[in-house]
Amino acid sequence: MSQQSDREGLAGLVAITPSCAFVGVWGAFFIGIVAAAVCTYAVQMKLVAGYDDTLDVVGIHGAGGIVGVLALGFVATGWDQGSPGLFYGGPPSVLGKQAVAVLAVGAYAFIVTFAIGKIIDRLFRMRMTPEEQDRGTDASFVEG
Repeated sequence: MSQQSDREGLAGLVAITPSCAFVGVWGAFFIGIVAAAVCTYAVQMKLVAGYDDTLDVVGIHGAGGIVGVLALGFVATGWDQGSPGLFYGGPPSVLGKQAVAVLAVGAYAFIVTFAIGKIIDRLFRMRMTPEEQDRGTDASFVEG
């Protein structure tokens, strides 16, 4: 199995997680297809944007989670007295609430992670210096 197909499979799992109890089989299929496409594009964007995401956390978990949450506004079935999505006759406000949730959680996660990162960077270095990278990770830790 290639790395690409591994990512697409993981993207589908990440995207279905927030909506698994509220969608049917076709909704899950739709979410998986959209998540695979969006996450593949998001992983490639790190090369264009130039940010460091070695494990593709932003491209897979970030983008996949957003797809899964927003997809509820479209494909939620309304089982167990929940609100149905747009494709099942639900109001547009369901999609709006999902979008507000994505923005609120995204802002919170960014702010808290940024603050924790700054604190850790002040106490310890989060990145190796270019000289340490030239020597190599193992040599830098043994010598340093």
